[in-house]
Formats: sequence, structure tokens, C-alpha cells
Amino acid sequence: MPKAKSIRKKALQIIKNKGVYGATPDEVADLLSLSILSVRPRFSELKILECIQETESKRKNASGKNAIVWKYLKDEC
Repeated sequence: MPKAKSIRKKALQIIKNKGVYGATPDEVADLLSLSILSVRPRFSELKILECIQETESKRKNASGKNAIVWKYLKDEC
């Protein structure tokens, strides 16, 4: 099981690579073949670090609910 820092870095790279399309936690979890429970907290950490920002966009997640789309701001310091 990857460590939190490793997951956070991979998640940030995916969001960065998605450009203006952005990414939801569910999309990142799918791409990393990890549980959403491992990925969602990394989004919270990246938000606190001001590496990502919520957009006004939402997309359906696996449970059919609207999920916030996040965009890249900067790499971790």
C-alpha cells in the first residue's frame, strides 16, 4: 500500500496533467487503482497546501453524486 505522501504526489501529478479539465478524487482513485478512502484525504491535504483549488465544475462520481472538480495550482513546496 503506497504511503500518503506518495499518493499525494501522484494525485497532484494527475491533476496537473489534466490541465483545464481537472480531476475529481474518484477519477484519480480509478487511475491509481486505489480506494477513494486512500485518495480523498490527499485532496484535502493538497487543498491545505494550496496546490489545488476547487472549480465550479462538478462531475458524477461512482455513486452517482456530483463530485467537485479540482484544478492544479502549484507543486508542493
